[in-house]
Amino acid sequence: MILTPLVEQIRQKVQSPYPVATLGTVLEAEASLGFAIPSLLKELYLYVGNGGFGPSDCYLIGLQGGHEYWGDTLATLYADFRHWQDTKYLKDGKVYSPWPEQLLPAFLWPCTIYTCLDCSQPETPIYIYDTNFIKADNRHLPRPLMKHKASLSEWLEAINTGEDLWIEMDQLSRTMAERLTQEQQSS
Repeated sequence: MILTPLVEQIRQKVQSPYPVATLGTVLEAEASLGFAIPSLLKELYLYVGNGGFGPSDCYLIGLQGGHEYWGDTLATLYADFRHWQDTKYLKDGKVYSPWPEQLLPAFLWPCTIYTCLDCSQPETPIYIYDTNFIKADNRHLPRPLMKHKASLSEWLEAINTGEDLWIEMDQLSRTMAERLTQEQQSS
C-alpha cells in the first residue's frame, strides 16, 4: 500500500501512543467486520498508529493490540453497535434497526460522540452519532446519524487544515435537535 500525501501530512503532525498495526492485524479486523476497511483508514493504522490519535480530544479506536475503548477494538465496537436490536437510528431520512451495516464508529470524541465512516459507499461519507442526543422525553424517536462530511478524505483534509470539527459537530447536533423538536411539537 502506497502512503497518500494526505496521510503523510497527518503522520508528520501526529504522535500515536501506539505502534502501527501490521497488515495481518488489518486483515483480521476486516475478516471480523465482514467488509473492507477504507484505504485511507488502513493507511492511518499502517503508517500512523494503531489508534489513540486524532483531531483535538478525538481519537481513532484501534484494532487488536491498539487503543481500545472500554476493552473494545474497532471490530468489537461495531459488533456491539450492530447487536443493539431495540434502538432505531435515522440516517439520510431512513430508519434503521439495528445499527446500519458497514457504518464504522471509528473515532471517539468527548461525551461519547462518534465520528462514523459509511464503508458501504466508495467515498466513505462521514456521519456523527451523538449518544447524548436523545433525552428522557424523546427516547421513542430514532437516534439521528448526522452527515458531517462527504468523504473521509474531506474529513482528514479538514484535520490537516486545522478546521474545528468539534464546533461543526456541535452546530449539526443543535440544528438537528431544533428540527426534531419542531417536528415533534407540530405533530
